Amino acid sequence: DDGELHAVVRLTADPDRQQAEFAIIVGHWIAGMGLGMLLMKRLIRYARQQGIGQLYGSVLADNKDMLGLCQHLGFVQEHSADDPGVRVVRLDLQSSAPA
Repeated sequence: DDGELHAVVRLTADPDRQQAEFAIIVGHWIAGMGLGMLLMKRLIRYARQQGIGQLYGSVLADNKDMLGLCQHLGFVQEHSADDPGVRVVRLDLQSSAPA
Protein backbone atom coordinates (compact mmCIF):
# COMPACT_ATOMS: atom_id res chain seq x y z
CA ASP A 1 0.00 0.00 0.00
CA ASP A 2 1.66 3.18 -1.20
CA GLY A 3 -1.04 5.49 0.20
CA GLU A 4 -1.79 6.98 -3.22
CA LEU A 5 -5.28 7.30 -4.64
CA HIS A 6 -5.40 5.37 -7.93
CA ALA A 7 -9.11 5.54 -8.79
CA VAL A 8 -12.41 7.09 -7.73
CA VAL A 9 -15.89 5.66 -8.29
CA ARG A 10 -19.15 7.52 -7.71
CA LEU A 11 -22.75 6.39 -8.06
CA THR A 12 -25.62 8.81 -7.48
CA ALA A 13 -29.11 7.30 -7.66
CA ASP A 14 -32.42 9.10 -8.04
CA PRO A 15 -34.68 8.66 -4.99
CA ASP A 16 -36.90 6.22 -6.91
CA ARG A 17 -33.83 4.27 -8.09
CA GLN A 18 -35.03 4.21 -11.68
CA GLN A 19 -31.65 5.53 -12.77
CA ALA A 20 -28.27 6.44 -11.37
CA GLU A 21 -25.37 8.48 -12.68
CA PHE A 22 -21.90 6.98 -12.42
CA ALA A 23 -18.42 8.39 -12.72
CA ILE A 24 -15.10 6.57 -12.70
CA ILE A 25 -11.68 8.17 -12.74
CA VAL A 26 -8.55 6.02 -13.05
CA GLY A 27 -5.08 7.49 -12.71
CA HIS A 28 -3.25 7.76 -16.04
CA TRP A 29 -0.23 5.96 -14.54
CA ILE A 30 -2.25 2.72 -14.21
CA ALA A 31 -4.56 3.08 -17.20
CA GLY A 32 -4.76 -0.01 -19.37
CA MET A 33 -4.18 -2.45 -16.50
CA GLY A 34 -7.82 -3.53 -16.18
CA LEU A 35 -8.78 -1.47 -13.14
CA GLY A 36 -11.48 0.43 -15.05
CA MET A 37 -13.09 -2.82 -16.21
CA LEU A 38 -12.97 -4.28 -12.70
CA LEU A 39 -14.52 -1.16 -11.19
CA MET A 40 -17.25 -0.97 -13.84
CA LYS A 41 -18.23 -4.61 -13.34
CA ARG A 42 -18.41 -4.13 -9.58
CA LEU A 43 -20.38 -0.92 -10.01
CA ILE A 44 -22.89 -2.65 -12.31
CA ARG A 45 -23.27 -5.55 -9.88
CA TYR A 46 -23.75 -3.17 -6.95
CA ALA A 47 -26.33 -1.10 -8.86
CA ARG A 48 -28.31 -4.25 -9.69
CA GLN A 49 -28.24 -5.32 -6.04
CA GLN A 50 -29.63 -1.90 -5.10
CA GLY A 51 -32.52 -2.28 -7.57
CA ILE A 52 -31.38 0.51 -9.88
CA GLY A 53 -33.02 0.33 -13.31
CA GLN A 54 -30.50 2.18 -15.48
CA LEU A 55 -26.95 3.50 -15.24
CA TYR A 56 -25.80 6.52 -17.20
CA GLY A 57 -22.67 8.60 -17.40
CA SER A 58 -20.92 11.27 -19.44
CA VAL A 59 -17.72 10.35 -21.27
CA LEU A 60 -15.47 12.67 -23.25
CA ALA A 61 -15.74 11.81 -26.94
CA ASP A 62 -11.96 11.46 -27.23
CA ASN A 63 -11.81 8.95 -24.34
CA LYS A 64 -11.88 5.98 -26.70
CA ASP A 65 -10.75 3.52 -24.02
CA MET A 66 -13.71 4.29 -21.75
CA LEU A 67 -16.17 4.35 -24.64
CA GLY A 68 -14.87 0.97 -25.78
CA LEU A 69 -15.09 -0.44 -22.27
CA CYS A 70 -18.69 0.76 -21.96
CA GLN A 71 -19.59 -0.69 -25.36
CA HIS A 72 -18.04 -4.03 -24.35
CA LEU A 73 -20.23 -4.04 -21.22
CA GLY A 74 -23.41 -3.37 -23.22
CA PHE A 75 -23.84 0.37 -22.78
CA VAL A 76 -25.41 2.31 -25.64
CA GLN A 77 -23.96 5.69 -26.62
CA GLU A 78 -25.64 8.90 -27.66
CA HIS A 79 -24.42 12.41 -28.32
CA SER A 80 -24.85 14.86 -25.47
CA ALA A 81 -27.45 17.53 -26.21
CA ASP A 82 -25.37 20.01 -24.20
CA ASP A 83 -21.83 19.37 -25.43
CA PRO A 84 -20.67 17.94 -28.78
CA GLY A 85 -17.45 16.73 -27.13
CA VAL A 86 -19.33 14.43 -24.75
CA ARG A 87 -21.09 11.10 -25.19
CA VAL A 88 -23.75 9.86 -22.80
CA VAL A 89 -23.57 6.13 -22.15
CA ARG A 90 -26.55 4.16 -20.79
CA LEU A 91 -27.04 0.63 -19.57
CA ASP A 92 -30.49 -0.82 -18.87
CA LEU A 93 -29.87 -3.05 -15.87
CA GLN A 94 -33.23 -4.79 -16.15
CA SER A 95 -32.63 -6.23 -19.62
CA SER A 96 -28.84 -6.57 -19.88
CA ALA A 97 -26.89 -9.68 -18.90
CA PRO A 98 -24.96 -9.53 -15.62
CA ALA A 99 -21.42 -8.12 -15.90
